[in-house]
Amino acid sequence: MNQTKIVAMSHGFFARELIKSAEMIVGPMDDAEAYCLELGQDPFDFKEKIEKVLNDPKVSYLVLADLYGGTPCNMASSLLQNENIEVIAGLNLAMLIEVYSQRNNLDMISLKRLALSTLRESGHDIRSELSIASI
Repeated sequence: MNQTKIVAMSHGFFARELIKSAEMIVGPMDDAEAYCLELGQDPFDFKEKIEKVLNDPKVSYLVLADLYGGTPCNMASSLLQNENIEVIAGLNLAMLIEVYSQRNNLDMISLKRLALSTLRESGHDIRSELSIASI
């Protein structure tokens, strides 16, 4: 199994800060990287930047993008001709922690499934679950 790197991509600095938040819970995340599309940055400059770093054929890259159809997701998706790159949209803290924690135990297909199942299961209606009546 190839080494797997988790790559978070977002608009603004969300991805970088999300990794910092996850590190508060799981400790240092040495195999996770953040690439942030900055305000006013040309999308193709962003693409060129990520092409330079997602290029090791011995590494599998699981890209977790913030927003489906957004520039970070679209630019990462344009690299899917490389079989060692996969892209999932809907990045959140629960997904990042789960996928990062299992990156050395699961193959890429299983990591993608874990990312998507965590995304689906991480939203909760707390009032309903705690059975607290509305005011």
